[in-house]
Amino acid sequence: MRGDAVVRGGGGLRGDAPARGGGLRDGAAALGRVVRREAGESGVEWRIGVAAVAPVVVYTVTRQSQVFVERFIGSELAAGSISHLNYAQKVAQVPMVLSLLIVTVTFPRLARASADGDTWQVARRIRQDLVIASTMVLGAAAFLVAFAPVIIKVLFEHGEFTADDTASTASIMRVYALGLWGQSAVGLAARAFFAQRRPTWRPARVLALGLVVTAVIGGVFAASAGTLALAAANAIGITLAAVLLLAGLRRGIAPVSPRRIAADVSRLMLAAGGACAAGMLTAHAVAGTPVLVQLAVGGLVTTGAFAVLTVLAGPDLIAPWIALRSRRSVRGRTESGETSEPADRAGRNDATGKSDRTEPAGGGDPAGSAGADVPLGRPLR
Repeated sequence: MRGDAVVRGGGGLRGDAPARGGGLRDGAAALGRVVRREAGESGVEWRIGVAAVAPVVVYTVTRQSQVFVERFIGSELAAGSISHLNYAQKVAQVPMVLSLLIVTVTFPRLARASADGDTWQVARRIRQDLVIASTMVLGAAAFLVAFAPVIIKVLFEHGEFTADDTASTASIMRVYALGLWGQSAVGLAARAFFAQRRPTWRPARVLALGLVVTAVIGGVFAASAGTLALAAANAIGITLAAVLLLAGLRRGIAPVSPRRIAADVSRLMLAAGGACAAGMLTAHAVAGTPVLVQLAVGGLVTTGAFAVLTVLAGPDLIAPWIALRSRRSVRGRTESGETSEPADRAGRNDATGKSDRTEPAGGGDPAGSAGADVPLGRPLR
């Protein structure tokens, strides 16, 4: 009996071996299929992620390359030239950064309108943000140009930083200030492109063109005009890029009116020019007084002149500031910047009470905040 049991047991062991081997092979094959499927899905997700991020990375690197080009060309100039460029650029960029910080709070509205396919609201958001940013940077540019020597003297004329360094840095900063609007407008226009559903290389291509213009102008005129040529090349290159990006918004992004934008910016530039003239007259009148007094009086005069001239230029230039203030005072805000009221989230027009969103063809449901491809009346699967 024991022998039979052993034989049967041995036979059973030998008989089960093929079955177990087949099970292992089937399991390994199934595991291989799962691994290949997961690897394929991961590869697709990775490619999609790269396709979405690459244009933004290239755009950012190209924009920062302007500094590299300037410093590379400036390394052939007299000693101290790069330091003068650095100091002037850092001071001049402060108002541009502040303007972008203010309009950044409206980016969720722009992204939501873009996701909902509401091109009218996208165009409205772009114009209002451009007016706000342009008002800030042009008003600040007027003050920087009028009081550049005093500003640099207060900040840097200490120790080894001499009066000659102050004069050189102030001259460079005045030229840099002419490109502040371009710097701000490029940031605003680029975010409208990147808020779209599909990746786009247009901002990177336009910035590359502006970089080429900067390099050519700087390389040709740096030997004769020095650091002023580099600052002018920066201002020209970035302003050209801003104009091209704003002009390109009309194709496939939003029905932005180039004439209306040009009219808004032109009036603000004229107001800034008048404020700068008032500031220069004030700087001449208060020369010899303590520098802090010069800056305080000059700031009040320049700001007041710019505000008055802007109001005289047209009430539509003040409307975006009033709208920005009223939105901040409304209760029930969410973190994204939209109100928590259903009527507001539906995109009502403040002036007419009608919805800003485009009704889909066939009388279907309008696109919700999740995007135009997820109708509100259709269950998710």
